[in-house]
Amino acid sequence: MSVAYLQPLIDIAVFTGTGILFITVVLLLSRWLSPAKISAEKNLAYESGENSEGTSWPAVSTGYFVIALLFLLFEIEIIFLIPLVLNFGSVPRSGEILIAIVVFVVILSFGLVYAWAHGYLSWFKSAKNISTFKSPVPSALYDDFNKKIENKHNAV
Repeated sequence: MSVAYLQPLIDIAVFTGTGILFITVVLLLSRWLSPAKISAEKNLAYESGENSEGTSWPAVSTGYFVIALLFLLFEIEIIFLIPLVLNFGSVPRSGEILIAIVVFVVILSFGLVYAWAHGYLSWFKSAKNISTFKSPVPSALYDDFNKKIENKHNAV
C-alpha cells in the first residue's frame, strides 16, 4: 500500500511540529538565561529616568476605531467589486453576478445607514444625560466621601 498521497500532510505536520518545537525551545531558553534580579531601575516605567505622571492608560476615543473599521469595510467592498465589474461582460452568468453585486452593496448600505442613524459617524457626541435619580442619602455625605477619596489620591 502506497502512502504517497499522505506525503503533503506529513510535510505539513513536520513543518508545524518543528515550528512549535523551535518556539518552545526559544521561550524556555529565554526564561532560563534571563537575569532574575529585580532592581529599582527595572521597575521604572521609562528608561529616560523620569517618573511617570498620571495613568499609563490614556483615554482614547473609540471614534478612531469605528472610523477605521468602516474604512476597512468599504475598502474590502471595493476589493471584492473591482474584479467582478472588470469581468462582468466575459462571464456567462452575468445576471447572477449583477444580483450578487447588488445584494452585497445593499447589505453594506444598510450597515452604513445603521451606523449613521445611531451616531457612530458623528465625531463629537452630545452631552450625556444626567440622571434624575434621587437618593435618600444626603448629598453632603457624597461630597465628604469624594473629598476623602480625592485627598487620598493626592497624598499618593
